[in-house]
Amino acid sequence: GQPLISHVFKRLEKVEEIDTLVLATTNDDFNRPLVDWCHQNNKQVYAFDGDVNDVVGRVDAIVKKENPSHLLYVCGDCPLLEPTTIAGHLKILIEQPDVDIVTTTAVKNGTPHIHCGFDVYARRIWNQVIEKTNTAEFREHVGSSMRPYYQNLQWGWYEDDPVFTQRIHRISVDTPSDYFFMQEVYRRWYEANDESSI
Repeated sequence: GQPLISHVFKRLEKVEEIDTLVLATTNDDFNRPLVDWCHQNNKQVYAFDGDVNDVVGRVDAIVKKENPSHLLYVCGDCPLLEPTTIAGHLKILIEQPDVDIVTTTAVKNGTPHIHCGFDVYARRIWNQVIEKTNTAEFREHVGSSMRPYYQNLQWGWYEDDPVFTQRIHRISVDTPSDYFFMQEVYRRWYEANDESSI
């Protein structure tokens, strides 16, 4: 009964390590419902006036405004984000000042895992990437903009619950079939669980 973005916020609001949440969207008619939803639900939103495909640019506008020491970038189409996992990534970044970026040890070990839709970075790395990211392909995908610099980064490794490597399934919502799958997941969950649960 709620828009997908509300479930993303609900999960992120359970992560104590997050100080500020801002929805980055574009200032156009297509995304006006997102802006309206944020205003109606007391959520921060930034409606970018630039190129709708310049996702890096819209995120950078928020980074410049909020001036964070660490960044958590989240895709708005991933309503099964896991708060404990995100908190674990952020704790490593906060507690280990030499770490530039954090990911799960499954990635280090070459093990498939179910997590998708978020990345955590030190602000200094974001600043370096912004200076060098100038192609349309990299400006459209925040994760892609980081990849050319991976080999030079200091990585932190989060030891995740093994349950997240036992079942591999698409958990982002990009197609009608993704949407119907996710709608059914949520329907079944809330048939048997309290509304405040995830």
